[in-house]
Amino acid sequence: WDFGLALSLVCVALTVPAVAYLGRNATGRRSLGLAAALFWTVWPFLVGLIAGHGAWTNGQWDVDVGLHLYDEPLSTLLVTSGAALALSPRPTPMRLGLAGCALSVATSVKVSNVLLAGAVAAVVFLRGRAREALPYLAGALAFAPVVLAYWPLSYPKLYGDPTAWPRDAFDPSHVVSSWTHSSIFTPHTLAIVAPLAAVGVLGVRRPWALAIVLAFLLANPVFYSFYANTAEHPRFLYASLPELHVLWAAGLGVLASLATFAGPATTPARR
Repeated sequence: WDFGLALSLVCVALTVPAVAYLGRNATGRRSLGLAAALFWTVWPFLVGLIAGHGAWTNGQWDVDVGLHLYDEPLSTLLVTSGAALALSPRPTPMRLGLAGCALSVATSVKVSNVLLAGAVAAVVFLRGRAREALPYLAGALAFAPVVLAYWPLSYPKLYGDPTAWPRDAFDPSHVVSSWTHSSIFTPHTLAIVAPLAAVGVLGVRRPWALAIVLAFLLANPVFYSFYANTAEHPRFLYASLPELHVLWAAGLGVLASLATFAGPATTPARR
């Protein structure tokens, strides 16, 4: 437990600069990257103000700050680092290879992260064709043997146990309850967090950067909307929070620019 706690806290701490680099690379502005990192840092406190005290039920506070030893802190660190590297202003083969490695390890930590790795692969290929796709794919396939060896030993062993695995684990009937019964991500919460993020879309001006940010923001919520236990365990969606905070920061940048543009005109100084 001691080793696991130390590792979990390190992952939480390292995610702060990872979010900062993600925000800087997505928006092109260092100040907005720092703002995104600040949002990520205060989120465990902020979520109580947004979603109410119920946001901390079922041990969500402990999960948020890395005390429950779930794999979410490691998963979030890896996918955020991979996205930040893929969005680097100068996508060198080394950075693309490291992005692939980060997302490859993330897939071995949480198999659904393969959706994020695939999204980056599509964007990298469309942006740079084989010149950028090959280094990324080399890194992305590095841990494929680990995933193939470990996956049969993990969740598939629980499929036949009704106390550990729901009978209808993935079903369209869960889409509504995943959001209406969630302890955090209810329609009330979405109505608060979504508007500023929608404005932030205008602040991510590079189309490839916006594609990755939106893919990472939406892939987990869409996938886990069909999962039976998402309402009880909103931690499944935590890997999308860095992108939400990046869009918040970008939204603040857009609003600040509009306020500056709409400000009173200054008169020329007299000679």
